[in-house]
Amino acid sequence: MRRKIPPFSAIRSFEAAARRMSISAAAKELCVSVSAVSQQIKVLEEHLGTRLFERDPSRGLALTSSGRVCAPALQSILDSLSHVFAQIDAEQREQTVTLLVSPSLSSTWLASRINQFMEGHPGISVRLWVNRGLMPSDNPEEHDLAIYYGEGPFQDLRVDLLMAETVFPVCSPALQASRPIRKPGDLVHHTLLHDDTLLWDRDSLPFGFPDWSAWLAFAGVTGMDSVRGHRVQMSQTVLALAADSAGVALARSCIALGDLARGRLIKPLDVEYPRRFNYYLVSNPLALGRHAVTLLRDWLLEAGRTTDREASRMF
Repeated sequence: MRRKIPPFSAIRSFEAAARRMSISAAAKELCVSVSAVSQQIKVLEEHLGTRLFERDPSRGLALTSSGRVCAPALQSILDSLSHVFAQIDAEQREQTVTLLVSPSLSSTWLASRINQFMEGHPGISVRLWVNRGLMPSDNPEEHDLAIYYGEGPFQDLRVDLLMAETVFPVCSPALQASRPIRKPGDLVHHTLLHDDTLLWDRDSLPFGFPDWSAWLAFAGVTGMDSVRGHRVQMSQTVLALAADSAGVALARSCIALGDLARGRLIKPLDVEYPRRFNYYLVSNPLALGRHAVTLLRDWLLEAGRTTDREASRMF
């Protein structure tokens, strides 16, 4: 049987006005104009063939007998609809996990792995958000999980070591063949490629941030201009330039692992900067009660352990 139902916008306008007994208050609630609410109520009255409100300048708005029949029934129906949609929204939130990660790690290490989790858990929706710094976002509780380069401080959050990282020079096989790098001092003959991805957080870092100046000092190279060369604020672009023989990049192992495995980059020296900076998985304790969040957290930690094993065999 075909249902004879008036327009939903007209029903909503009347229900809001009847509940508040004010056209202007209903308009504010629905984020429309007063005239729009009045017009929608008129549409409903024409559809029903009866008036729903009496407008008395001295008493204000009042429901007619027909209005008194419609108002509580429609309020109950809309409350039920709201409850249904809230249940659906809660179910979706339960199965949605928000992960905050840097652009460099997202487009390299995570991009080549996260689909394994998605295929294994088709009912879980993963939302990847980009964080451009070392420190937590202004509202860390907005995210269920986050991956940070550095260990904090992270107040009232659960922190786990995700994977260790080493820092070392990389170049293309072609560059190594044309002008070999056999010892750290040979870098004086090459263009240095600087990764300035974390430049805006430099003041918050302890001494020894792994840039060219720190690495060359650690390797015992003196008398070399450590700031010359090209500077790029995107790790994967720095590695792409190195693979194209534009110079020698100082690579972070987790970011460069894929290019090294495919042979696009090589590691010409065995000198590795000490592991002072690692990746940490930071979890919002309030979110860990959700099964979907726990599944992704456990999967990420295992992926980090697998990466450490792969790196130890490769390096």
